[in-house]
Amino acid sequence: MSNLNAIGLILATTIIAYVVIIYTSNALSKHVDMVVTGVAEGVPMSRKHRHLKLSHMYISQWGAVVGIAIILAFGFVQIAGSVTDSGVRTLAYLVAGLAAFTAVQWLILGASYLVYCFQVLRQAEAE
Repeated sequence: MSNLNAIGLILATTIIAYVVIIYTSNALSKHVDMVVTGVAEGVPMSRKHRHLKLSHMYISQWGAVVGIAIILAFGFVQIAGSVTDSGVRTLAYLVAGLAAFTAVQWLILGASYLVYCFQVLRQAEAE
C-alpha cells in the first residue's frame, strides 16, 4: 500500500468511525437516562420496559461500540505493518492506540453504567 493511500485510509476511517462512535455514545447515554429516570419522551415507562430497554438496546449498542473500536485498532495495526514510511507507520500505531483506548474506556464506562442501571432497577422493584 502506498503511503498516500495509507494516510487517506487512516484519516477517512478514523473520521467515519469516530462519528459513528460519538453518535452511538449519545444513544447509549439516552438509554441510560431513560432507564434511570423511567421516562421516555415524557411518558413514564414500566420497570419491565426499562429492564428490556437496558438489556436489549443498551447492551447491544455498548457491544457495538467496543467491537468497532477493537476492529479499528487491529485494522490500524495491519495498516502500520503494510507501509514503509516510518511517519505513516507511527500515525497508524497512534490511531490504533486511540482506538484501543476507546475500547477499554467503553468497556469500563459501559460496565459501570450497566451496574448502576441494574441497581436503580432493583431499587425500583423494592419500592
